[in-house]
Amino acid sequence: MEKLERVLFIFGDGDRVRERIEGLLFSNELEALSSFSKKLNDSILLLAKLFTETMGAQVIMSAGDDLLVRLPLSNYSRHKLEELADMYKNQVGSPISFGVGPSIESAYLNLRRAKSSKAQKIIESEVIA
Repeated sequence: MEKLERVLFIFGDGDRVRERIEGLLFSNELEALSSFSKKLNDSILLLAKLFTETMGAQVIMSAGDDLLVRLPLSNYSRHKLEELADMYKNQVGSPISFGVGPSIESAYLNLRRAKSSKAQKIIESEVIA
C-alpha cells in the first residue's frame, strides 16, 4: 500500500490592512487608496505564485490580503515563509501574518493567534516544529 504524504496548510492575512483602507477612505485619499489596492492585489498574486514555485504549494484561495495554500509537509520551510513575509511587507508597506497547521482549521486558528499577538508573526502547530 502506498503511503500518503502529510500535508500542511498555510493561511496568510495582511496586518492592519482594514485600518489603512479606512484611513485613506476617511481622508478622501482616493488615488492613494487605488495605489494601495493595486499593491495588495499584485502582492498576494505574487505570493501565490512564489508559494507554488518555491514550495510546490497548491493555492486554494488568493484574494485581497488573504491567502490559503496546501503543500506537502516535506516542502515546508519556515525560513522561506519568513522571506515571503518580508517580500510582501516590502511590496505593500504592511506586514502579513501566517498560521501553519496540518488542517485548514488549525492553520486558521494559528493565524488568529498570530494576528492577536503582533504584526508579521508566524505561528505553527507543534507537530510541524
